[in-house]
Amino acid sequence: MIDLDKICYIFAAGDFEGKITKGKDDLIIAADAGYHHLKKSGLTPDILLGDFDTIGEIPSHENIVRFSAEKDFTDTELAIIEGIKHGYKRFEILGALGGKRLEHTIANIALSSSYAEKGYDISLTDGNYVVKALHNGKFSFDGNEKGFVSVFPFGGKADGVYESGLKYSLENACLDSSNPTLGVSNEFTGRKAEISVRDGTIIIIWQKSQK
Repeated sequence: MIDLDKICYIFAAGDFEGKITKGKDDLIIAADAGYHHLKKSGLTPDILLGDFDTIGEIPSHENIVRFSAEKDFTDTELAIIEGIKHGYKRFEILGALGGKRLEHTIANIALSSSYAEKGYDISLTDGNYVVKALHNGKFSFDGNEKGFVSVFPFGGKADGVYESGLKYSLENACLDSSNPTLGVSNEFTGRKAEISVRDGTIIIIWQKSQK
């Protein structure tokens, strides 16, 4: 059972606009140049991690985890691993999308899928859009969202995909490489909505509600 009451926030080096409110049991990790986003937000990371090739310097911090630039994992994945070591199962990765390197956006989406299949709850955001991997489960929206929501199969076939409370319903659909765009551009209606998948992994993308 995932403990949704505590969150590990990871600040990555992609695009991010916005702020977070840290709970007493939450953990904040800055992954390399994600430290710049934290400085803008006026927050101090609990852990500063990475090879520091992007940031160009090693800031002064009492809890630094440093890696060689020649490694088999991205700084973002190393931050997830560090969060897991501290007992976290729910992750929000800010600055996980956009930025100067498209490959890191794709890598982060792949990471969210991989760790969802291991039982972790991971969301990616740039402060505007949210990307969430869902494996053999369901995800609900409270009715405050507006705009579009899209669903894609990821890592193979996704069986038993349902969408309810949206403009277009989906019942027991199979999403795979033969129909990868079937779930693109559904719409919120102001009602509570739910997306679920019985067997497989899907990627859900929607625009974050502006409060």
